[in-house]
Amino acid sequence: MVSGTDLPATEFNPEEWSVVLNSRQRSPRQQSKATEGTQSSKAASAAETPARKTKSPPSVSSKLDNTAVARPRLKRLPRLPVDDFKIVFCPSAGVDLAQYNDKELRAAVVANSGLHSVVADEDLVRTNLAKNIFTMSTSCADRVANYAKIRELMLRGKKLGFHAYIAPPDGARAGIIYHAWNGKSPQDLLQELRRANPLLPIVQARDMGRTSRSVLIHFMAEELPPSVKMFGILYAVFNFRPKVEACLNCRQVGHRRDVCPLPNRLTCSSCGQKHPEDYPCTPQCVICGDAHKTGDRACKQRFQRSFSRLSRPQQRP
Repeated sequence: MVSGTDLPATEFNPEEWSVVLNSRQRSPRQQSKATEGTQSSKAASAAETPARKTKSPPSVSSKLDNTAVARPRLKRLPRLPVDDFKIVFCPSAGVDLAQYNDKELRAAVVANSGLHSVVADEDLVRTNLAKNIFTMSTSCADRVANYAKIRELMLRGKKLGFHAYIAPPDGARAGIIYHAWNGKSPQDLLQELRRANPLLPIVQARDMGRTSRSVLIHFMAEELPPSVKMFGILYAVFNFRPKVEACLNCRQVGHRRDVCPLPNRLTCSSCGQKHPEDYPCTPQCVICGDAHKTGDRACKQRFQRSFSRLSRPQQRP
C-alpha cells in the first residue's frame, strides 16, 4: 500500500478489481470522479499537474556494512490528487527504480497498458524511492484495469517484472480482523462483507497472508466499527497499525526484501553476516539495532509512528 500497508502480491483478476472499483464509486469522494470519460481537459491538466523535479538525491551504495542499521531521511512526497485512483507498481527484487526517471516509468506504463498516450495525458506518476515503488494516479475508473493488469515493463530495452495493485482511497480507515481468512479471494471477501454489513462503507478487503489468517478491511469512515459480520461469524475490528518496512537483504528500513533494489547478498536474515547455516549467530534488528530478530515483538520501534512517507537519498538520471 501507498501508506505503508503490506499486502501479498496477487495475480490480476478483472472480476475482483471490478468489485473494488464499484465499491469505491459508491464512496462520496469517488463518485464524481469515477464517471469521467477517458479524455479530460488538457487545460485542467496543465493547471493541476505539479512541476517535476529534475534532480533527486544520490543512489544507495551497494557496498553496505553487513550489520549497519541505515535510516533513510524523512521527507514528504508530493501529494497526488485526493479523488484519484492510485495503482501501485512493485518491481521484482534487484530492480532499482532510482535508475529510471518518472518520464521513463510513465511512458513504459502507458505503452504497456494498451491506451493511447493522449487518453492517458492527465494521469500522473510519483516514485517512492525509499520503498522502491511507484504509483500511477488516474481520475478515470475506466483506465484502472489497464494499469492494474500490467506484469512487466520495457525499460531501456529490458523487460522487467512488476506486480501492481489498487491502493485504498485516500482517507480510508484500515481495520483488521484476526483468524478470519478462510482462503477466499479479495473479491469474495469484499462481496461477503458488503452483503453482510450493508450499512458499513467498506471499500476494500484483502487477506494478510496464510500465516496470520487476518483480513485487512478499509472503511470510508472517520471511525472504525466495533465489529463486522462475515460468513456467519461476528469479528471484532481492531485498528490496523502498519509496521516499519525493513529489508533483510540490504538491511535498510523503508522497503521489503521482495522489492530490494540490490542483488541478493546471500547473508543471514537474522544477523546480516555470512556464515554457515547452522552457525549460532546473535540476531540484530534492522529497525532498532538491538539483539533480536527484525520486527520481533520485543522491538519497540516496529510500528510506524506516523503515516509520513519515507524517501532515501538517491540520485536519478
